[in-house]
Formats: sequence, C-alpha cells, structure tokens
Amino acid sequence: MKNLINLIILIFTLVFLISIVAAQDQSSEIQQINEQLRSYNELAKIGQLTSEQTQKALEIAIQRKTLILNMMKSNIDIESLILKKEDIAYLPTSIKDNLEKYAEREGLISIIHIDAPADKPEQESEYIYTLQGEKEFTLYFKNLLDPLVSDELLKIKGYELDKSFFVITYEIIPQPGGGAVYEDTHGEQKVAVIFQVQFPLNENYEIRTEDQVKKIFEEVTENYKENSYSQMTFKFDFYTQEPSQGYDRFLYIRLESPSWGTVGKPQDKSVASISEESFKYHAIAIHTITHELGHNLGIWHANLFTGCKEIQIILNRPPHYLECTKEYGDLYDPMGTGDARHFNAVHKEKLGWIKPEWTYTIDKPGIYKLGAINLPNNAPKIFKLPFKHPATDDDLLYIEYKNYLRSGTNYPYNQIILFHTSYFENRGDTALIPITDTQNYLYAADIFHLTIQDFFQSNEFKITPAGVYEDGVDIKIEFEKDKFIRGDVNRDGNVDITDAINLLDTMFKGEESIKCYDAADANDNGIIDISDAIFILHVLYLGKDMPEPFPEKDFDLTSDEMNCDKIN
Repeated sequence: MKNLINLIILIFTLVFLISIVAAQDQSSEIQQINEQLRSYNELAKIGQLTSEQTQKALEIAIQRKTLILNMMKSNIDIESLILKKEDIAYLPTSIKDNLEKYAEREGLISIIHIDAPADKPEQESEYIYTLQGEKEFTLYFKNLLDPLVSDELLKIKGYELDKSFFVITYEIIPQPGGGAVYEDTHGEQKVAVIFQVQFPLNENYEIRTEDQVKKIFEEVTENYKENSYSQMTFKFDFYTQEPSQGYDRFLYIRLESPSWGTVGKPQDKSVASISEESFKYHAIAIHTITHELGHNLGIWHANLFTGCKEIQIILNRPPHYLECTKEYGDLYDPMGTGDARHFNAVHKEKLGWIKPEWTYTIDKPGIYKLGAINLPNNAPKIFKLPFKHPATDDDLLYIEYKNYLRSGTNYPYNQIILFHTSYFENRGDTALIPITDTQNYLYAADIFHLTIQDFFQSNEFKITPAGVYEDGVDIKIEFEKDKFIRGDVNRDGNVDITDAINLLDTMFKGEESIKCYDAADANDNGIIDISDAIFILHVLYLGKDMPEPFPEKDFDLTSDEMNCDKIN
C-alpha cells in the first residue's frame, strides 16, 4: 500500500514538474513576443509602422493570446507578462483587441463541478466558474480563498481576454437573502429526472431496468430524509424530455461520463448529470446521485486533512487543496468516497440541519458525552473546539461521532470519532480516531506521514475515548496545561520526598499544596488518598515503577474524570 501511495505521489510530482517546465517555456515565448510588440509600438508612435509590420504584429498578438489563455486555464499567474498601457498605446485597434485588458466587473457567479469518476476518485475533478453580468466570463483565479457557491455576488479585478477573465482579487458582496446560498434545504425538493439513455442498460450492470433505476432514487430519498433528520426530502419525477415548468432542480441520466453538478442553484436552477456508467454497481449509483445532489445544495467535497504534507496537483480551487488535503478523502461521507448516508458535521450545520442545542463549544478539560450524529439521541451531536489550522491562525475543530455497527457497511472502523476543520467555512476536512484502537490512535492520513499525535501536539490538546455507548461516546479532552509528571505534586519538574510531604499536608493539615491533582494520583487509581503518598515513597526508595506519564511530562493516558485542575 505504501509503495502504491509513494508511486502516486511520484506521478503527481512528475506531472507538477512537467507543468512547471511547460509554463516556463510559454512564459519565455510570451516575453519575446512582448518585446516585439513594444518595438512595433515605438514604430507606430513615430508613424513608421508599415502595413507588413502591422500584419506581423497582428499574427504574433493572436499567437500570444493563445498562450495567455492557456496559462489562464492552467491557473498560472500572468501578471508579470501583462503589457503596460504605454507599451501598446499606439498599436492599431485590431492588434489591441487580441491583448488582455485590465477590468473590474461585478456579477453573480455560476459554478459547475465535474467530478472524478465514482470508481476512480484518484483522478482530478474540475470546477468551472462563470460570471453572469453585462458580459459572461469564464473565471480563472490567481488565489481562490473561498469555497464559492452559485449566485453569490462577486466584484472582481483582473484581466479579461475574449470570454476569459484572470481574477487577481475578488470580493463577495453581501446580498439580502443571498450570499452563500443554502436556501431550499428544508421541506420537499421536487426534482425532474430526465432519462437520456436507452433501457435496459448495459447487460453487465447491476442496475439495468428503468424500474431498478427508480428504486435507486427511492433509496436516495430515504437517505436524505435520514441525513437531514426529516427536515428535507427529495421527490423525484421521471421524464424523457425536460418539463417546461414546475421544477427548479433537474437531474439528467446521460451516456456521457463523468458525472457533474452545479454548486448551489445558479439563477435559481440546479442541474446535475449522472453518467450511465454510475449504474454499474448499486453502491456507486447511490453514492453518485447523493453526491451530485449535495453539490446542488451548495456544499463541496468531504476531504481528508493531511496536515499540509501531501503533494497534490489540483487547479482552479482554494490553494489549501495543494498542501493540506486529499480530495474525496473522507471515507465516511457521501461527499467524499463513503457510501454512508450522513454528511459531516460542518456540512450539516451549513445546510441548517443542526439545531443550536445540538452543538456545544468546549473551552475547558473534562469528559463529555457526544451523541452519534447518524443515530437518534438527545445528546449534543457536534462539539466545537478552537484550534490552530496549519494554513490559518484560528479555526474551529468540529468533533462528531458516527456508529455504523448496524449499517452493514464495510468500513475499516465502524465506530469513529471524526474531526473536521471549518476552514473556508462550508467544507469539512477529516481526521479520525477509531474507537476500536484507543491506545494506538490511527489517523486516516498515516499513509501521508502524519499521525494523530502530530495533530494533537501542534494544537496543544488531546482527545481520547472514555466510554462507548450504542448511541454515543464519552470523550476526554485535555489541554497542554494538563500535561504533568505523575508524582510531581508541587509541579517543580521533579518527583522527590517533598511531593509526598505536600500531599500529606493537603490531606491532614488542610494546606493547598497540590498543584496538579492528576500528578497527585500517583498510583493512577482515580482517587487521591494516603496510598498515593506511600506509592511515591515506594517509587523513590523501593524501586517501584511509576505509571505514565513519567519521567517526562505528558498527557494522562488513563480515561477518568480527573485533570490538573479538578479532583474526582
């Protein structure tokens, strides 16, 4: 497995290096053309540009336009290649019409997301951004910092060329009732499903007949009803031609691959396309339809947070994808590669399916009960914890628990605590602690050389399961200040006879000599009494082993209700 991953990373690296070389070649060619155009501009300035030179200038301007558009589409910064106004001021209009122009535009954005094939998630997906305004432009971003949603109002600055626009800076303009649009996420959603395929489908497919396809949509309806806690459901009606009225959501079953969907509802109409190939297997059909409808509701992918250590080449999307994320990496979310019914905590909250009383922000250590987000229960479904994201200074860590023991799914772990970053608001990158391995905390990104211990250490807290129930889990949360050396009662960094004396003084003289209760629980039985003072003396003079953490300062490995500030 590791050899395969290393091979994939090597391939990505080679593709990246090849793209850099190609970009350098294009850049060099454009610089040469720029010099030629500057020369022609000087000739035109003094009235000495001949018709033959004008024709030549037009030819190289058209050649340059092709190169610039290629660089835009590859999201390569073209700023250093832009000709200044004085460089082209005297050239004929026919030439200047083929050169990029600085512009400021405003309009509603429309986003289509083309997914990688459902059975090949390692392939790259693609986002197509279009600005609807006085003139329609396909947008390419120098730095895309937000997971935009269709119908957000953008003010952009950059360079336009034909129908392409290279965005240098942008601003999201607030709209009454608009913005990151998550309306139509409650109640019944009517969807027109248009069949553009011939039944029966391929004889090798699990799903072949029209009735079988309709039953798949019945399952999707039930999935979304459960996913939204009965707050939203889809009603699918089936056609062979697009109906003229009655619907603002359309889903096509087409021969073409891959599948795609609008992110949100551009101009009040969401569209998804499901390839016939998706019906090859039952699980892929359910996943693909659920996934594309998720995009229609306005959410992005459920990715795998890799601690900004992975190499991955993904263009025209937020830059954190390059270093911090494995796309589709969440195995427990249909917006990733999972066939589970439930979106992650970040997405559910953004869709308005999480009630305020289902969330709880943690700001102190302790043991807290977290209800399973995919099962009925009255406990909080989401914990929020401030933490330091590698790409930003501040972020919220969303913590959820999923229990799939009864689901029949074939996951590596069916009881899991999942962490999601809220970075860029409506996306949830994923990390996990499997409940089945509470001592050696495996992290889904181990294959990318990041462990959960690295994650905890960089964020100065630790999370461990402290009890598991059918509908929830107790989790113990400790902060950096809770690190201690067991037996170091006065927290002077050493364990010696004064620690035993301080413990006895507290018990029998009423003095407040204990600086850390967890450290004072020397025998680690969850109770502080005279046996702890005796235990410290046994360690010092009889060679008894002190329970961890010892002799170095660390978190308590024992699940109990005690920490440095609190006594049970």
